[in-house]
Amino acid sequence: ALVVPPSSPARSVAVLVELGRQPGRGLSYASSSAGSASHLMAETFARRNGMNVTHVPYRGNAQPIQDLSAGVVDFMMTSWASVSALVLDGRLRVLAVGGARRFPDQPDVPTLTELGYDYVSEASWFGLFAPGGTSVAVLERVHAATEAALADPVLRARLEAAGFRIETMPPAAFAVFHRAEIV
Repeated sequence: ALVVPPSSPARSVAVLVELGRQPGRGLSYASSSAGSASHLMAETFARRNGMNVTHVPYRGNAQPIQDLSAGVVDFMMTSWASVSALVLDGRLRVLAVGGARRFPDQPDVPTLTELGYDYVSEASWFGLFAPGGTSVAVLERVHAATEAALADPVLRARLEAAGFRIETMPPAAFAVFHRAEIV
């Protein structure tokens, strides 16, 4: 999610970009640490849009989000799960979300892809891995058990409420996806 403080004059991604391009202005952005996904995505976004920005790295995700909501920094790119509660109660404003699909609880918030910023990574993902040489039968059993667990309505509701999108892949499809992510 690309988020700004509620006091920010940026009401859209385009306005944020314009503010960052203004001579002598510059914007600051927070990240959970130097080299983190939030740092790399924000830096890529700023450079590709000709923005003058200052990176403010933190140790962890709690303090930068708190400083963002207080207006200490101008924007942040971070996981929806880490900011959704603050967005929903008005302590942060989301300008866009990553990926190709809008979030169900924010249907009016566009995706970065829709807005033409398709080079910004969607987000993190989680996968299950096993030692090399694990039999296909064992991998299929683990996959089936994972799908069964994620089909549980209580678990699914809790994960979705925390901002997670639940998608599963059979082991062979996940192997292809993982190789593509490495590239």
